[in-house]
Amino acid sequence: MMRFIPYGPDAWMIEFATEPGAEAFARCHSLIADIEKRPPLGLREWSASYTRILLEFAPGQSPARLWEWIRPDGSTEIAKEGAVKTIPVKYNGPDLQRVADHAGLTVDEVVGLHSARPYLVQFLGFSPGFPYLHGLDPRLATPRLDTPRIVISAGSVAIGGSQTGIYSLASAGGWNIIGHTETVLFDVNAPLESAFHLAAGDHIVFQPI
Repeated sequence: MMRFIPYGPDAWMIEFATEPGAEAFARCHSLIADIEKRPPLGLREWSASYTRILLEFAPGQSPARLWEWIRPDGSTEIAKEGAVKTIPVKYNGPDLQRVADHAGLTVDEVVGLHSARPYLVQFLGFSPGFPYLHGLDPRLATPRLDTPRIVISAGSVAIGGSQTGIYSLASAGGWNIIGHTETVLFDVNAPLESAFHLAAGDHIVFQPI
């Protein structure tokens, strides 16, 4: 059941799930499709997270009963199924042993678990093309580094807490680097419509090389 939470005088928060996952992703992007096709009157901008969407309205135009904007039967459009893409990975990262030690596993077991299942691309963020992926085996969840690195190379495959992702550009970061891919996630020289290798809704499979 969705919750509609007033967020100051000119905004509403829609909570559509209690925890991240494939079902929450589908609900989120169905709501986004509705927002883009038939935005509530006075809507200025919106932003989404794993379980909530914030709608910001022009001053004085926030609706008193936002839930009436949802379709009468409470339904939303079905989010389109994304592509399945393979990401070759050389598992040789400087924090691979740290992840193994934290999990009480061998390095080979970490590689096997990390590459054993497909991951859902829930969002792109942090830097252009950086995918936040759902599906990490809970045994591989590892705390972030106490001191972030100043520079992490593009293509670094990493684990941060209960999430895994790929650094799309060279940047600072505190996630545990377990491998590297040559796949370019964001091409700075390409037109915007073709610059991103991944999109929300895609599924990726890591292939050890």
